Order: sequence, then structure tokens, then C-alpha cells
Amino acid sequence: MQQQIVTVAEWLAEAEEAGQKLSGAEVARRLGLSPKTGQRRVNAAAEYLEEQRRQQGRARLRSVRR
Repeated sequence: MQQQIVTVAEWLAEAEEAGQKLSGAEVARRLGLSPKTGQRRVNAAAEYLEEQRRQQGRARLRSVRR
């Protein structure tokens, strides 16, 4: 499941860069899951991406202070 979340996070980032949205139904189709589970993966991936971005921001702040 964690690998699916990482994969969906990559898809989400690509869609954002292209100015598009990634639906739970599309994720479900790509992964062979039910639409409800696809939406759960999108939600989990969005949280994962947000956490990754927060951590990168903190790392940048630490390097600037030194």
C-alpha cells in the first residue's frame, strides 16, 4: 500500500505541473482498484506530498541558517 501511495503521489505531482487534476476514479483504473479505494489513495498521496514538501522546506531553512 505504501508503494501505491508513493506512486500516486508522483502522478499527483505530474498532474499538478500540467495544471490538471487526478481523480480517484483514474487512480482506481490505473491500479485496478475500486473507485472508493482509488480516492483513498489520492487522499493519502496528497498528505504524503504535503509532508514531503514540508520536510524539504525545513531542510532548506536549516541550510540557509548555517
